Formats: sequence, structure tokens, C-alpha cells
Amino acid sequence: MYCIVFIITNLTNDKILIGTAVQEGLKLSDYGGCNTSFKRDVKDIGWENFSQEVLASFKTHEEMFELERDLVNKPFVASPKTYNVNLGGISNHYYVRGRKNNRVKAQVPERLKCSLSKKIKKLL
Repeated sequence: MYCIVFIITNLTNDKILIGTAVQEGLKLSDYGGCNTSFKRDVKDIGWENFSQEVLASFKTHEEMFELERDLVNKPFVASPKTYNVNLGGISNHYYVRGRKNNRVKAQVPERLKCSLSKKIKKLL
């Protein structure tokens, strides 16, 4: 299994979205979007005006969700420079597979979380 945390950037206004995926080789056009604002911008300006970067990859859902929970926090969601409207760390991946996300504490290295948090703060 391939669990990733990624960032999508609108190249016309620098607005960002952080998301998760449980698959290999996620393409921008495969991403279903998270909210009306993001979908509207994709429709209006096209996928070619967005970039995508994998921030981290993990072997487990728990590690992936822990990092997303740390990055997509209340200040991040409140920023007008982000598309995210919900706190990170909760996903429908588990419900699709018939399992409930019970927020198991994972062991994501603090150094990785700290460096990515700093990187994201520079974007806001």
C-alpha cells in the first residue's frame, strides 16, 4: 500500500490544498477535489494551472493521517490561502473499505513533521 500526503498549488494565486491518497501515482486529474471553491477554480482555469508535490509517503494510513492532522490544523484551515475547509487526519478511506478511522496514534518522526510544518507556514 502507498499512503501519501500531498500539496496542490494553484499557480495563478498560490492558494494551496493539502490532501491524502492511498494509491500509487496520483495524477492531478484523478483528484476529486474537496470543496466547491477548489472544483470551481479547476473548472475555470484548468488542471494545467496547478502543481502537485508529494510531501511524504508512508506504509500505513495512521502515519499518513497523523501528518495530515498536524499540517491541516485550525490556523491552516482558517487561512484564506488554503482550499482546505476541514481539519486533517480524518478520511473516508476507512469507510470505503468498511473500517472506521479510529485515529490510532502513529509514529511519524517529529523532525519530518517539524520540517513540513515550517515549509507550509512559509506558504501561508
